[in-house]
Amino acid sequence: MPCCKAEEYKWCRDLSVVGYKDVEDNEYCIFHAPKGEKGITLQDFNKLIFERIDEANKESKSCNLSGTVFEGDITFDLGKDNLLLGLNFSSSTFSGRAWFIGTLSDDTDFSRAMFDSEAFFLVTFLGNASFFSAIFRKYANFSEAKFNKNTVFAYATFNEKASFLKSIFNKEADFLGATFNQLADFSKAKFFKKANFSSDGHQAIFNGKANFSKAEFCEEAEFPWAEFIEKTDFSDAKFFRRVNFFNVKFKEEADFAWTIFGGEAHFRHATFVKEANFFKSEFVNDGEFTILDIEKEIRFEGANLEAISFLDSDLRKFDFINCKWPPKKDGRKVLYDEIELFKNKKDKDFKTKIEKVETLYRQLKQKCKEDHNEYEVSNWHYGEKEMQRKGSSWKNFSFYLLNLYWVSSGYGERPLRAGIVLVLLIIAISVILGLTGIKSLYTDDVIKIRELSEIWNLDYLKATLQYTTFEPKPDFIPSNWFLKIAAKLLIPLQAALFALAVRNRFRR
Repeated sequence: MPCCKAEEYKWCRDLSVVGYKDVEDNEYCIFHAPKGEKGITLQDFNKLIFERIDEANKESKSCNLSGTVFEGDITFDLGKDNLLLGLNFSSSTFSGRAWFIGTLSDDTDFSRAMFDSEAFFLVTFLGNASFFSAIFRKYANFSEAKFNKNTVFAYATFNEKASFLKSIFNKEADFLGATFNQLADFSKAKFFKKANFSSDGHQAIFNGKANFSKAEFCEEAEFPWAEFIEKTDFSDAKFFRRVNFFNVKFKEEADFAWTIFGGEAHFRHATFVKEANFFKSEFVNDGEFTILDIEKEIRFEGANLEAISFLDSDLRKFDFINCKWPPKKDGRKVLYDEIELFKNKKDKDFKTKIEKVETLYRQLKQKCKEDHNEYEVSNWHYGEKEMQRKGSSWKNFSFYLLNLYWVSSGYGERPLRAGIVLVLLIIAISVILGLTGIKSLYTDDVIKIRELSEIWNLDYLKATLQYTTFEPKPDFIPSNWFLKIAAKLLIPLQAALFALAVRNRFRR
């Protein structure tokens, strides 16, 4: 009677069965019989495995060992002279240590395989390599392995350390839905094509530390919806194309120090439960840190922020230290979001976005106030008011007040402008007084200019200064009631704005 697995795998249907029967009275061939029930020694069983592989190799065909239950430790020393056309270990169980050394010249299938002990793959995979839904109960070592074609670890489970140190992936690498329960070490690994680690509904889960230090991603790298439960290390990593961390959860520290983002970097909707470090990170193209959920703080130190968007994130939870901002605008530091906003004023969401940028500047101002960084407070205050002014409608009264505030003193932050406006205002009112006349407090005589040259008569300037400085008994007062009010209000108010601007400029 054939092995009960014959219908499932077919390749063993002509093999004889061993004496073992399970509780359902099923019989098994020697390859599919459980460990310890094969009736031969480990050495003899391994010999049967190698004989079957050699036979397939001589016939230049792939060797099918799917569903095999390996008795114990086994080493596949492939060497340079043992290039195999392919091996099918799908749904196999490796009961002991499994060593694979050398070169596999064709497709290799370990899908749904179970590794009960350590597995070592010191291998060059010349064909496709599939570890779909494979389970590694112990240490899995792929250090310096080379995958020359498509590689699949989708839904694989690594219960202990998984090492891909210095591994090379020359074609697409698929880790969708993979679970790493302890350390996942991808340090110095190189991905020459797209690297898929996660997607919506197929998220990779890193329950242990995730180490991608000095890893290189030459094409797109996809991590959306991934969960990093322990510390995450992408320090010195290089992303030459787009990297996607959409909706990723970093539940412990995340380190992106010295990381190079050569393409777009998307962190939209990402969650940072603990600190995140972007020391000296370089963003060559657009970076998106929008709608972030931040519980601790994100630190950007010496990082390039020239093309980073922060819309809908709370910048009070960011630390910016010696960062490279976009080119200054009107002498002030600006956010990339403001620059992008005014490239397309006809955007239907322009009004909403300008309010969001205003919020970002307000948050930065509040953050700097809390840190007693008064110099930066002035910078972000100016940006906040600019967004208010440019976002207000001419139909609203605030539009005119904000524009007057801007023209008169740069929102209380430009002392030179405020001083010039004050001087011009004094001169203008003095000239107008000369035209409309000033009245002597003692004789009720009204003095007006008769010739243009008299416009520079210091009496008008003296009258203006005396009256506007609230001197108890000025020599002259304006004869026009409107100028009485204007001189009493405008010049003192502008003088106050000038004093405020001077104070703001030199505060520290």
